[in-house]
Amino acid sequence: MGGDLGSTLLMVALMGAALYFLMIRPQQRRTKEQKDALSALTDGSRVMLVSGIVGTVRHLGEKQAIIEVAPGVEMTVVKAAISTQPVEDPEYDEFEPR
Repeated sequence: MGGDLGSTLLMVALMGAALYFLMIRPQQRRTKEQKDALSALTDGSRVMLVSGIVGTVRHLGEKQAIIEVAPGVEMTVVKAAISTQPVEDPEYDEFEPR
């Protein structure tokens, strides 16, 4: 009976280690990468929001940023809404009115 308890504890310990290395550690790494990417932003940086909106950073605050999405059109977003994906096209696509 004592051997069963030892193997059960070993199995629980192995499952805990697997949980840490497969789920918790990668999430911590992604969080650190996003934090580093956000700290590297400056006014004038081109960014994409998680919603897919692309714009230019006009002001960075502690928790929020002002993003210009079109000439003269600005929106305030929480910094967590800024994606870490690089922006493909650094220029505005000009749209012709119909």
